[in-house]
This record gives sequence, structure tokens and C-alpha cells, in this order.
Amino acid sequence: MKKLNSAVERFALRHPGFGIANLMLYIVIGNAAMFFLLRMTNGAAYQFLGFEWGYVLRGQIWRLVSFILVPDSTTPFNLILSLYFMYFIGSMLEREWGTPKFNLYYLSGVVLTLITGVVSHYAFGYGVLMGTYYVGMSMFLAFAALYPDAQLMLLYIIPVKAKWLALADIALFAVDIIAALFRGDWLSALLPVIALLNFLIFFWCEIVDQLDRRRAYARHRNSRQTIQFKS
Repeated sequence: MKKLNSAVERFALRHPGFGIANLMLYIVIGNAAMFFLLRMTNGAAYQFLGFEWGYVLRGQIWRLVSFILVPDSTTPFNLILSLYFMYFIGSMLEREWGTPKFNLYYLSGVVLTLITGVVSHYAFGYGVLMGTYYVGMSMFLAFAALYPDAQLMLLYIIPVKAKWLALADIALFAVDIIAALFRGDWLSALLPVIALLNFLIFFWCEIVDQLDRRRAYARHRNSRQTIQFKS
């Protein structure tokens, strides 16, 4: 994992022109356009947009991209809020990391999702993917790792720090995985795992360093040589 993390950092440094600047703007516009297409066709367009490896092998290669643009929300109000949030998170990550690394993060999440769909096709006999919900969730985990004390609005009215919402999202991932396993839906169980894997690839070194610092602090605090001023 550490080698993958180092490889990502090296690639981003050596290829400053890689990626699409302001990528999330194009993703948001694509999601909005797809939402109106689905509304105009009463949902009939769904059957031509989702990723399914069997259809790709028959020449429907647009499915490799079109599934990304399928919106997770089905109502205009929720769509506007989710797209705004997606754009906000993506823009903050791109500003912090730079265009190459952010594009790598999003692209690796999409590619890992596609690979999961292909594996599911051959292993379980199905593998239809609609949207990139868990890719978006992994983006939020990245945001919370970089800005843990950022204030976000829960239910649009309650201010909550990003780190607490991230913990809630991880718990939701666990619930989704367990529920999918009980249903026997192996693809739905794998998708959140893959999203977490993508997050770990990019944050492994930071997580290990943070754990090492906490262990060192705990050893120092409990050492006999440390003066306990409170006591």
C-alpha cells in the first residue's frame, strides 16, 4: 500500500499537465444533463446507460463512461443539493492536491469500480453499475481527512464537523456491506470495500504516520520519566 501511495505522489509530481482542470464541473454538468434525459424518457434511457460488461463486449463501449453520469438523486431538489456538494468537495480536493492528483483519485475510483463490475460479471453472472455513489463517498472521506474540522450542515440545518460525518459514513459503509451480504448481493457488498480501498491507497502514509505519532505520544505520556504536572 505504501508503494502505491508513493507511486501516486511521484506520478503527480512528474506529470503536472495530467488530467482535466475543474473536472467536477464537467461531471456535475453531465449528471444534470443525464437527469433531464431520464426524465424526458420516463427512465427508459436507464437500460442504455448502465455499465454491464456483456453489453460492452457487444460493442456498446459508451457504457464505460455513461454510467458515471447517471445521477444518484431522482428529485430536482435532492439533485441540486447533491451536485452542489459534489462540486464543492471536488473543487476543494483539486485545490489542495492539484489537478493531476485529484484526477488520479477520481479516475482510480472509477477504474476500480469498473474492475469490480467485470469481476462480478464473470464470478456471479451479473454486474450492472449505475452511478458512482461510492466514488463520491470516498471523495468525502478524502475531504474529511484533509479538513477534519470543517463545518458542514447536517440535514441542511445542524453544523457538524467533517470528521464526525466521515465516521458516520464509514459506519454506513459497514451497514451497506452487511445488508448486501445478507441479501446475497455480492456486487453491492464489494463496491463500498473498493471505495475504501481507493481512499487507503491515497492516504495510507498519512494514516500510518498519524497512528505512529499517537503511539509515541501515549508512550511519552505514560513513561516514568515524564513529569505528570497535573498529579
